Amino acid sequence: MPGSPLTPAADVFPPDMHAKSPIPILTLPPHGTLTISSLNLHPMVAKSYRVIAKSAIAAFKLDIDSSLSNQDPMSKSEACTQIESKIPAYKNHEDHWGADILLQDQLKSMRDMCNKK
Repeated sequence: MPGSPLTPAADVFPPDMHAKSPIPILTLPPHGTLTISSLNLHPMVAKSYRVIAKSAIAAFKLDIDSSLSNQDPMSKSEACTQIESKIPAYKNHEDHWGADILLQDQLKSMRDMCNKK
């Protein structure tokens, strides 16, 4: 599976520096508004990310009529953890920002589909 633009392609630190560091190095979120579609991901990657986010939304019963910021904090955290377990590169994202982007995008998509019906 191709890499994600949400995850740095290469570390800026030597590999042995990670082994010596007792504190994990977290990736800060990029500036600007990001969505799955604005990232220009390979279509198969985007599809798999959406499936992962949708399964996390269903598993932890997030409310598609509410924004991500209005979700139950425990359910949101568990959904982020599930996404990060399926996309390990997201584990180093500060405050779950990569998983949040996937959840926000999928919640909006599910809400739009529901309203369309």
